[in-house]
Amino acid sequence: MIPAARALALALLTSLLLVSAAQAQVQTQTPAGPDPQPGLVITNDFDFKDSGVQAVDAGAKWVKFFVPAGTPDPTLAEYNRIFTQYKQVGVKVVAVLYGGEKEQDPTTFAAFARKAAGVFKDSAYGYMVWNEADGDVFWKPTPNAAAYVELLRRTTPVIRAVDPDAVISFTPLTGGNFPFLEEAYKLGAKGLFDVIGVDTDTACDLDSPFDLFRTAEDNFRISRFVFLGYREVHNVMAANGDGAKKIWLEMGWSSSTAQCNQGVFENKKLGGVSEDAQARHLREAYHCMREDNPSYVETAFWFDLKESPGADAVDNRFGLIRSDGTRKPSYAAYEDFAAGRDTLTGPCGDLIGPDITIKSPAPGQKVVDNEALTISAAAIDPRGLSRIQFSFNGENIGAFDSAQSEGKTVSREWFGSRSLPPGKHKIVVTALDKNSNPTTQTVEFEKISLAVANSGAKPAFKLGKLRCGKGRVCSIKGTFSGYAGLTFKNRIRVEWQLKGKNGKYKRFHKAGANAGKPFTFKQKLAKQGSWRLRMYFEARVPFKAVNAKTISFKVK
Repeated sequence: MIPAARALALALLTSLLLVSAAQAQVQTQTPAGPDPQPGLVITNDFDFKDSGVQAVDAGAKWVKFFVPAGTPDPTLAEYNRIFTQYKQVGVKVVAVLYGGEKEQDPTTFAAFARKAAGVFKDSAYGYMVWNEADGDVFWKPTPNAAAYVELLRRTTPVIRAVDPDAVISFTPLTGGNFPFLEEAYKLGAKGLFDVIGVDTDTACDLDSPFDLFRTAEDNFRISRFVFLGYREVHNVMAANGDGAKKIWLEMGWSSSTAQCNQGVFENKKLGGVSEDAQARHLREAYHCMREDNPSYVETAFWFDLKESPGADAVDNRFGLIRSDGTRKPSYAAYEDFAAGRDTLTGPCGDLIGPDITIKSPAPGQKVVDNEALTISAAAIDPRGLSRIQFSFNGENIGAFDSAQSEGKTVSREWFGSRSLPPGKHKIVVTALDKNSNPTTQTVEFEKISLAVANSGAKPAFKLGKLRCGKGRVCSIKGTFSGYAGLTFKNRIRVEWQLKGKNGKYKRFHKAGANAGKPFTFKQKLAKQGSWRLRMYFEARVPFKAVNAKTISFKVK
């Protein structure tokens, strides 16, 4: 990142006067600790006796400089002088080559890159081809992945021709802008770079590296606008066969007390955090990067070494060292980072989704042709739930918000199962916590035909005792079982029959009930006499009729 005010300052470097070439005598530092290695952004400063000594004292093993296209030869030589001084004390130098709208022309920019690499070939470790080409601050009028890939395609070979050992970086992405990277891969960017830059220090960022959110638009991947978005960048790299390549990350939080003056949050929130929070976020960022295993962040550049003098503006307060030369709390945090001292424990933020319990269907449950499938599940998460969703073949078949799902079992009858062909099928249950961290569980069930389900079936009635009381009111309870796939259309029929003088029975009363549920029949009989209760399961293809045992009784 180069904040707007500093972008202007860097543009003025093209008219920079040559400064003294005297070098400071600084002892070579011990080898860097484990990845990620500590880096610093150095803006608009050619005085190695000042910034160079301070960067090395803080423990920096890498530094990043911005070199605008059109820089005249004397100033390129001045860059080379300062790069050489860093190299001599074991600090790797990365030159960010970028320009204005005119230099977006691939031929024009490649010519500048060839010239710059020719000057820096013995002093620079690597080059970033443009700066934040995925954003409209540095790429005009709007970002264009195809145009950038063409510029990269023309630039990378000329740098490699002049400086074969140089490490070439894809443009630093604004935040974890993995959609831009995905598009670039589709356009043929693979093989045109060795590493990828990620600038996490987006405008007026106040959030801890531990904070994150996900969005449905990005299929619940970590948002590009949070620190940990760099992990999604690496996921895209891995998906395109570049998982072994490294990330060069840039991070920083302003400690300004002014209102945000950039982007969509202009005048809507503060532009910075407290100095203590700035130090805490640096420690948290280092803790998060060390959590990656294996580490794929090769270096993390803090933006930047020193505050700019002047007003308490957002862009002026990123430094580890105040404009009066005193050290901020973040300086000590950076020293710990540089020394490989991770002072934090525990996980890096909340990346774990809810725990899900699928209550129905049971694994392997058989569902027959005309039967609706009952789906029910519950989920819990310490941070609370935002959503539970049921899906089949990628389609939503039931969703429940936090009010419906928090601390509850959610369920629905899915009639879509009736139209499924015989065979095994899967229901997917997804739960999201308040950070939209997803957890997914799958349960398999089997659809079978009614004929298969009922082959060898032994349907039967189970009846209670017939009871008759005052007023000739009689009742009986019971159940019918043995057939699979019964619906409300399958009926139990009863007839209350009275014996006549001729010895034959005549139906006086009748009733029906759902065969798939427990039933109770209650009837006030028409008169005294000898009665019988006839009960049967009504035939309906593919089910055969089933008769219950006839019950004879007398009523006075």
